[in-house]
Amino acid sequence: HADGQWLLGVARLEGTGVPPDYDEARRYLRAAASQGSADAMHWLGVAHEYGLGGEVDLSDARGFYESAAADGHDQATYHLALMHAYGRGANRDLARAVTLFQKGAV
Repeated sequence: HADGQWLLGVARLEGTGVPPDYDEARRYLRAAASQGSADAMHWLGVAHEYGLGGEVDLSDARGFYESAAADGHDQATYHLALMHAYGRGANRDLARAVTLFQKGAV
């Protein structure tokens, strides 16, 4: 049921069809991520990067993006590339950013 959980998590995160509830969103996303959902890991990265439902935690955001990117999630790969390109939550590493941008573009 990981697909349903991450979809409910995103709906609660964005307020799509329901009022936003960041705490509930994170619960659904964590449940889906614990079952290996790269989509949920990506969205948990977004929630942590932007402080949706808690404090901004760039280290956790990077970890979620890395996990999702390792599973081939293109959007997570893109977010991870941006973190490296701008040195936001990761060491600024343009070579790594370019590699990730290229990986996500294929």
